[in-house]
Amino acid sequence: MNLNAQAQTFSPADYQEYLVEWDDVLTSLRDCSNEFAKENLQMIVERTNFESI
Repeated sequence: MNLNAQAQTFSPADYQEYLVEWDDVLTSLRDCSNEFAKENLQMIVERTNFESI
C-alpha cells in the first residue's frame, strides 16, 4: 500500500471526517478508562471498609 498516494487523495472534507472519527474513538477510550477507574476505586473503597470492620 502506498501511503503517500493515498494521502494525496484526501480532500479537506476527508481530513475533517478522519479527525471526527478519531475524536469519537479517543472519547470512547477516555470514557471507558474513566469508568474502569471508578469501578476500581469503588472496589478499593469497599475492600478497605470491609477490612476495617
